[in-house]
Amino acid sequence: VLTGLNKGAFSGCLSLTSIDIPAGVTSIGEHAFHGCSSLTSIEIPAGVTSIGGYAFYGCSSLTSISIPAGVTSIGSDAFFNCSNLENVIFAEGSKLTSIGDWAFHRCSSLQSIEIPAGVTSIGDYAFYYCSNLETIYYNGTEEQWIAIEKGANWNYGCGNYEVVFLGDAGTEGGEG
Repeated sequence: VLTGLNKGAFSGCLSLTSIDIPAGVTSIGEHAFHGCSSLTSIEIPAGVTSIGGYAFYGCSSLTSISIPAGVTSIGSDAFFNCSNLENVIFAEGSKLTSIGDWAFHRCSSLQSIEIPAGVTSIGDYAFYYCSNLETIYYNGTEEQWIAIEKGANWNYGCGNYEVVFLGDAGTEGGEG
């Protein structure tokens, strides 16, 4: 039974356009899909609990990703330079606690993202040069948002985005 996609499993598979990961997989290892620049769609099974560093680095054709509720961490550089990534969807009941350094660096097509309330840390340069980011929806309160440990320049180059606090019954907050 396949339980994990090991380091570099599909790294550099330039012609790979889509893949369905088997249900038994619980982890996506480092560099698993690194440089799969033709990958447009991927289904991550519900049992996955971690996405390793550089897992989708340079997957420049990927437009949308749904992250299962059981994922607790997104590794460093996981979606680095996924320049056409428009939608990052965290499943309801997400257990995510950490977003790694450089995780969404240069995801320049990302206009909004909804961050789960359980997140306690956002790494250095995590959203660096997400230049079209307009809205961060946060599933907690403004106080919880302030309490998140945010790394150096986590939002550098993001422009004028707004943080909306969904935990405050939808009232809007300021910039982050």
